[in-house]
Amino acid sequence: RDYIGRTFRLRGIKYNMYDKERVEDSLRVCEQIKKEKASNVLTTEKLFSDMSRLTESNSGHPWEKYIDTHSENKYIDIPDTDDFDNKEEDSEVSFSRKVISNIIMLTICICVSFVLTNLITNHIAHQTTVEGHSMQPVLDDGDSIIIERVSYFFGEPERYDIVVFPVDSKEESEEKVYYVKRIIGMPGDIVQIIDGHVYVNGLQLKDDIYGKADIIDAGIVSNPVQLAEDEYFVLGDNRNMSSDSRYEIVGMVKKSEISGKAFCCIWPFKDFKKL
Repeated sequence: RDYIGRTFRLRGIKYNMYDKERVEDSLRVCEQIKKEKASNVLTTEKLFSDMSRLTESNSGHPWEKYIDTHSENKYIDIPDTDDFDNKEEDSEVSFSRKVISNIIMLTICICVSFVLTNLITNHIAHQTTVEGHSMQPVLDDGDSIIIERVSYFFGEPERYDIVVFPVDSKEESEEKVYYVKRIIGMPGDIVQIIDGHVYVNGLQLKDDIYGKADIIDAGIVSNPVQLAEDEYFVLGDNRNMSSDSRYEIVGMVKKSEISGKAFCCIWPFKDFKKL
């Protein structure tokens, strides 16, 4: 006797087996035959000549009880395999379960991806595109930048940070427009523009290396303006081509209005840089 994989051979006759337990039961039958042959109760040749074997075309499977009409043992027990009749049905059920399982897993993956995407864009970082030339030469029209939100969860905005914030549209039906500007005045500062230069707390802001041109229009800060404890004064780097805190349409920016900090420019690739 021997079996390879799921095929069982008994004296040259091959039977297809479908599980390990049935193979083991078949081997026990062979051991019984071997013992009977050794005790001269029954020879293997006589056993097979006196047994009537059912074929797959008659029974749907190769194993049944066989009647021995010549020996003292009326029956030789071969494992009952009625469940082989339902093999095709079980296969269909198994396939259906796999399909349903795959659909469930795909649905879970989509839901997880959706949740992670919203979590990242709303609380960690997102991409936006600059429109206009108000932040030249650092940023230009069409530049793609990454806005990160994490920094302001753990700390406060700092002077010269480039921030993004919404500005209400004049038309109620239109959506808010998001501006990209640089922080110049901090909460509590007194800001004024005199002779084209920015003064903070009465002193000229000489370390402002971003806006090099003299400011032509001082706007609402032609006179000193003190910022509240949660307000920031912002300007575009291209000072004379920018709508910013000098104008009432924008005004001072509250911390709660800041959507995030511009972290880096990612496109065009030749302009890739940390901001």
